[in-house]
Amino acid sequence: MSKIKNPLFHILLGYIFFLYPELSTYYIFAVLLIGTYLITSKFDPLGKYPIIFSLYIVGIEVLLRMNG
Repeated sequence: MSKIKNPLFHILLGYIFFLYPELSTYYIFAVLLIGTYLITSKFDPLGKYPIIFSLYIVGIEVLLRMNG
């Protein structure tokens, strides 16, 4: 079920950013703050948090470029 929710969430997110492009700025700042917080505060023995958030930032950058 999670594999279905994630793409649907990002499709909805793209539609919302298309209607209200100014929200994308707030969204990316929230992602950066949450990502930085999780990377610095959570114990991660395998070091996956920085990789996961880096990949998410790269992917969301495509969505933000499409919406101006």
